Order: sequence, then C-alpha cells, then structure tokens
Amino acid sequence: MKLVKIPIQQPFLKTTIDYFLKENESFLPDFSSLCCVFPSKRSVFYFKHNLAKKINGVFIPPKLFSILEFYEWLLTDKWNICWQLPCSCSDKWNICWQLPCSCSDKWNICWQLPCSCSEKNEERVFPEKFALNLLLWNTLKDYKEKLKEFKIGEELEESFLKFLTIGEKLRSFFQELEKEEVDFDDLKKEALYSDYEEHISILQDVFSCFKEALRANKFLDDAERLKRIEDFVNTSPNLLLNKLYFCGFLALTKKEKKIINALSKLFPVDWIISWDGKDFIRKNIEGLNFNETIELSYHPQVSPEIEVFQCQNTTEEIAFIIKAIERADKKNIPLNEIAVVLPEESLAIPLISFLEKLGIPYNYSSGLPFKTSLSYSFVENLCEVREANFYSTDILSFLRHPFLKRMNDYVEKIEETLENKKKIRFNIFTEHIKGYEEIESSLREIFSVFNVDNIDTFCQRIGYILDKYSEGYINIHEKDAYHEILDEMRFLANLNKDDFPNFHSIAHLFLNLGNEKRISLYGIKEKGIQILGVLEARGIDFKAIVVPSLREGVFPEKSEKEYFLNTYIRKRVGLPTSNDREALFKCYFDELLNHSYVYLASKVNEKEGWEESRFLYPFCPKRIDAKILFQTNGNIKKELTLPKKRDYKEKLLNINYSATSINDFLFCPYKFYLKNVKDIAEPRRWKGEMEAVDYGIVIHN
Repeated sequence: MKLVKIPIQQPFLKTTIDYFLKENESFLPDFSSLCCVFPSKRSVFYFKHNLAKKINGVFIPPKLFSILEFYEWLLTDKWNICWQLPCSCSDKWNICWQLPCSCSDKWNICWQLPCSCSEKNEERVFPEKFALNLLLWNTLKDYKEKLKEFKIGEELEESFLKFLTIGEKLRSFFQELEKEEVDFDDLKKEALYSDYEEHISILQDVFSCFKEALRANKFLDDAERLKRIEDFVNTSPNLLLNKLYFCGFLALTKKEKKIINALSKLFPVDWIISWDGKDFIRKNIEGLNFNETIELSYHPQVSPEIEVFQCQNTTEEIAFIIKAIERADKKNIPLNEIAVVLPEESLAIPLISFLEKLGIPYNYSSGLPFKTSLSYSFVENLCEVREANFYSTDILSFLRHPFLKRMNDYVEKIEETLENKKKIRFNIFTEHIKGYEEIESSLREIFSVFNVDNIDTFCQRIGYILDKYSEGYINIHEKDAYHEILDEMRFLANLNKDDFPNFHSIAHLFLNLGNEKRISLYGIKEKGIQILGVLEARGIDFKAIVVPSLREGVFPEKSEKEYFLNTYIRKRVGLPTSNDREALFKCYFDELLNHSYVYLASKVNEKEGWEESRFLYPFCPKRIDAKILFQTNGNIKKELTLPKKRDYKEKLLNINYSATSINDFLFCPYKFYLKNVKDIAEPRRWKGEMEAVDYGIVIHN
C-alpha cells in the first residue's frame, strides 16, 4: 500500500485528480476498473465533476463511493454470495467452495443473478438506530436496580422516548469497543480495584444480552457490518478492481484499518491524505501497512486572506454571513465557489430564510431537518391539542395551521363563542357552530386519531390525514419523508408494542423519528451559495469559505466519550480520548483555513456561557453590526434585493428595527410583512387564564 502525502497548503481535490490522471493515463477512456472512496457524498460529487472538467472529453468514470456506500457495495448481492443460513453449498460462509458448482467453474462462487441461496426478505438486517435503541431499552429493563449505581436508573423509570439520548450514548459506546477491538476483559484489568470495576461488569452483562437480542431479531449493527466485510474481504479471491484509492480520511477504527490492509493484498491501494506532519495524523495511520511513501506538490501555495468577527446571537451571525458573501462577491468570486460551513445546524433555517428573501440562490443538499416541516408541526400541534384537552390556545393554534387555511372563518367564530360564553375550552366532539357542519365533520375526522391504541392504526389514519390536508402545501420530498417515518413505525411495532399503548406515546414516537429524518433535496449542486456541514466541506476546494458559530462545545465539539469510562482507562486500552477529538477538530480547522478567502465568526455571550473556540485565540476578532441585514447595496449578482415595489423597499429601509421585529421575521416573514409593511395589527388573542407574564405585571404593579 502506498502513502500519498498532499501538503495541507495544496488544494486537496485538485491535487488528487492530477495524481489520479497521471497514474492511470493508460486506462483512458475507461476507468471503470478503478475505485475511489471518499469520506462524504459531497466529495464524491466534486471529484467526478472536476475530473470531467479536467479530461474535457468522453470517458467512463471510476467507481466512486462515500465510505458508507463502499461498505454497502461490498455487502450487496451483486457478488451473489449467499450470506443467509442455511445454504446447501456450505455450512459456514455460504460460499460455494465445493466442486463442482453450477454457478461458476473458476472460483466456485455464485456470481450470477439470481442466486437461490439468498433471501430478499432480509432488507431489515441493518435497521435504523431507533430500532437498535428499542432493543437496547428492552435489554436494560432487566438491569434497572443495578444501573442506578451509575445514574442510569432514573432514566429507566421514565418512558422509552425519554431514554433515547442516554441509550444512544450507551449503544455508541458498545459500537466503539467493537470497532476498536477492545474486550471487556481488557477494561476489567485496567479498572481492577477501582470504582469502575463493578460498573464494567454490569456493562458487559448488558452488552451480552443486547447482542443476543440482535441475533434473535436477525439484526446487524455497524460493528457487525464491519466484521462481515472483513470476513468477506479475507475470503474473496478477487473483487474485479485494478486499483483502489482512499482519499482524505482522518480518523479510522482498528477494524476498518484491518479491512484496508486486507484489501491491499488483493490489488494496489493508495492512501491519499492531507499532510501537515502533526502527531495526530501520524497516529491516525498507525496500523496501515505502507511499503512506499510519496509527497505531491503540483500547485503554487496560496496565502489565505483571513477575517475574523465576533457575534453575540443568531441575528448577528446571519448578518456576518451576508456581509461575508457580499465581500466575496465584490472580489468577483462566483456564488457556487462560496461555501458557508455550519458547525451548528440550528443556524441553517434562519440562514436559508434570509437567503430566499434576499434572492440569493443556495444549495443545501444534505437537506433540512424534517422537524422544521409543516407536516411535523401539524402532528406536533395535534399532540398539543390532545394533551391540553382542547384548551382554547392550543385548539386555535392548531386550526390556524397552513394545512387548515380554509377554516379561517370558522376559527373566528370559535373565538367569538369562547369570548361570549367565557369559556377556556372548545371540544369539537361536544360543541358545534351552526353553518359549519362540513368543517366540523372534517375536524372530527382529524381528531378521531386521538382514539387509536396501536401503531398500525395510527399510521393508517395520520398518513391519510396528512396526504389529504397537505396537498398543495408541501413538495414530494416532504411527503416521502413522513411516509418513510410511518414505515419505520410499522416496523418498530413488530419489535415491541408495550411501550406505545396510546395516542400520546405513538404520536411522540412519530415526532422522535421525525427529529432524525431529513427532507433530502434543497437546491442544485454547483449552483448558488454552498451550505455544508464541517465533514461535508472537507477536501473540497472553494475560493471563499464562511464559518460561523466557532465556540467552545461546538467547535471543537464537546466530547461525550468519557461518559462510561474515564480518560485514564481509555488511554490505557487504546481508545480515543478527548485530546484525540480536539486534535481531530484542529485538523478540520486547519483545512478550513486552506482557501483563498476565509471569513470566521465566534459566538460569544457571557450570559449564555458561550466562549469563543480555542482555535481563534491567535486572531483578533472584529465586532459585527447586525444592521447590515437591511442595508445591502444589491451588488451580489443583482440578487441581493429587497421586495420589488419601491414603496415597500422605502418603508423597510426606514423601519426602526428591534429585537422583536427581527424575531418576527425569523419566525414568520409573512407575519413581519403584515405587521410592519401593511400595518395590519395582530388579531386579538383569547386568553383563557393568566399566563406567567400576567402574574409578573400584577406583582410589579
């Protein structure tokens, strides 16, 4: 295996492409026997796109995968190796090693499709993490008393839905042990005569029971997936590849390194890495068997122009990003060569809102969280109505949802009724308003979902309701997202029905799954401002890069790896520690600085306990002025424009902006428009009882 070092001052992707073409010129125009693996799908896209530009002709591209896609490719049935037991050809790995084999006359492996040994009903063999957490939850129920000793017991007294966060940490810890090939016996030796000794014994018991539960359900987690890949690679005579390239990886587990070493015995493998000689980089490649090392330097070194700002809140962060985009635009940098890297995803929604209002095209291909969608808010508001038992504020809020826009007149009638009768609740099943029978029938159809007591019925009803009332309000991607959630719920129903006995628990299961789901397509790659996560941006060469939210706990990310083991034990058994995690983020930061124009912003607020990232200490930040949001000069490709009508524009420029008005705009631009541009006052809101602010006013008076 060859180690290829690209100095960190070099553009990584361009240098990789130049090296790839130089090494494989003899394969032109057919690269199909070569394979390149990258950390993310975004890197795959840019490699393929820039490779096509470089060749500028007809060619067959190499196989291009993200690392997860590469693992899937190794395990797919395209190789037609019968993994499921039993197989008549073999009782171990289900590979037809015995002669003769009707499927092949060389290696005796069933290459042709279809293969009678394989079963298509194993599609759930790698379940979503929610299903794995449910199995872990069932396992932990038996250890309630023991687990109280290390503060997990109180979580188990609550419902499964409240257990999810800590359950994810525990399952992640088990996965880490397997991937790093650390045995519980190793942990016990290091924890002997310490407070962790009994703690580790309990963890081992839970782990064993959890693995048994996985086997009983024919599930494989990520660690088992890697084991299966390692077995496959070690027993495969050929993968029909001439060469394999791993490009830009910074952190691999011991199990993954074993797989790569095994692959290097089948065909040539090049490990291409952005190199700065740091100890962390050297430590990361320990265990990989290199027999040759080269260093590349094809491009002139560029000294980046770096500006650093300091923000105190989300509004100032948005102002910083808009200001940075304007500055990059004045340097004649195309919008698609400007990347906004978000260490904190919560900034995506307000940022996209502003870009759309300012007419700036963007691409956010990783997608928006489903929890920001209208479908999610519809189910969430429905839950609130049920939990508040038709309390006036909740029922009126639900009826004002965009899906129910045609019911606006009915909502006004309900408000009048509540005020006239001095009531604080309006139950649609027992109270009626004359002349609105059809609307009330529709609402009773919606609220009938409150009576469900099983997941299948809920999925059937809520799917029908969302399909019916969301028509014309959402795109096909959002519709696909909630149908995928409903499919996952039906699957979970087969694992355990006891924890979801009523509407409340079932609806909150939908919302929890929605928190993990993303609506996939937003924008077109290679068009507009590129909005990415930190990992997505690695290795891609942009002209300008904008990075907000550089604060402690976000960048570097707060480490939770010490949750179950202290740093001393982790270090002794060879597990990554918080220092390793910080070193990894320092590598990410150094790569972000390797662009022509770099705009960075910290997020500092003493009241909130926010401190700037330690990586910004060498820089002197400037304060940002949030007014930049509403003083744009329209220079950005004629797209940074306020509303087209002159009277509106003039009015917007002369509004006395406040925190309240800006929050109105971030929360609902339409509300901002009605209130500040059209001067339409908000409708009087019925208050059924005193709220916190009312008590405050009384006390102060």
